[in-house]
Amino acid sequence: TTTTTNNNNFNRFFYATTGAEAVENAIKVSKAFTKRPGIIVFQGGYHGRTALTMAMTSSSTTYKQGFMTSNPPNIYTLPFPYDVKEIESCLAAVNLCFQQQVVPDEIACMIIEPVLGEGGYLPTPHEFLHGLSMICKEHGILFIIDEVQTGFGRTGKYFATEHFLPDIQPDILILAKGLASGFPLSAVVTSDRISDNQKPGTMGGTYAGNAVSCAAAIATQHVLEDEDLISNSLQQGLLLKNGLLALQQQYPDWLRTVRGLGCMIGVEFHNSICNKQVSQACLRNGMLLLPAGGLHPTIRFIPPLVVTKQQIMEGLDIFEKSLKEVAAE
Repeated sequence: TTTTTNNNNFNRFFYATTGAEAVENAIKVSKAFTKRPGIIVFQGGYHGRTALTMAMTSSSTTYKQGFMTSNPPNIYTLPFPYDVKEIESCLAAVNLCFQQQVVPDEIACMIIEPVLGEGGYLPTPHEFLHGLSMICKEHGILFIIDEVQTGFGRTGKYFATEHFLPDIQPDILILAKGLASGFPLSAVVTSDRISDNQKPGTMGGTYAGNAVSCAAAIATQHVLEDEDLISNSLQQGLLLKNGLLALQQQYPDWLRTVRGLGCMIGVEFHNSICNKQVSQACLRNGMLLLPAGGLHPTIRFIPPLVVTKQQIMEGLDIFEKSLKEVAAE
């Protein structure tokens, strides 16, 4: 982690079981260090389904419908730039929040995904991340990058944060999912300067850092390196993205945009009916696709990192076949 994130201060690791648990503990670390109550999150972000993380999530109302009365206080949801033209206004919205909603001295941390996951597989603009990082440094706010979905090769880098180095240096990283190839393991990564403000016993859990999951994590890291899977993610992801962009040119009335990094690609449709029909056609033709939120209905392409060129081409063929079938209906 120290090498791949280019942050020599990352020398403290706390292991938990789920991504949401890691997010909650990252918030605890931030509040203990800063002695502040507030949290800033961004529209379209997904951070979990526990009471705290549900309140921090805005990728869909599904996760908190009927539970709004239990929302914790001091969470501020600010605009996310869905278009590069919105970067300046979204950064201005942070400063406006400090003028109208809460003073910066009451904000413990700011948390964001480097690529929106449930919110539509939309990479966060470099300039926006850099601007947020500068705002955090100016006001003593901890900058947290949520790499639960993006970590461990998913975006063609070990961590998605690497796409933004050296401009982005988070204070805390949150890891899960790919860390142990599906075994229940997550992590909060930070520095001793920040973590050692925690009192002993503040963080823990019966199954946190359990031996089986840790063994799976060690094996996973060996496989990522020995089989060069991060490079494979980058190469096959580029092949997939270029193929989908070509299909977008053929079906402009159906496909709105194609975006993503590595093997984390989102295809945005003009309307939800097209999205559902194509997804169902793909299922009939032998390929499972996962929907996502966002401003427009989106399908996620998340092939395993061991995916081959032949499998990518087969997937593109199935997607094109499904588009043709739906277009002919």
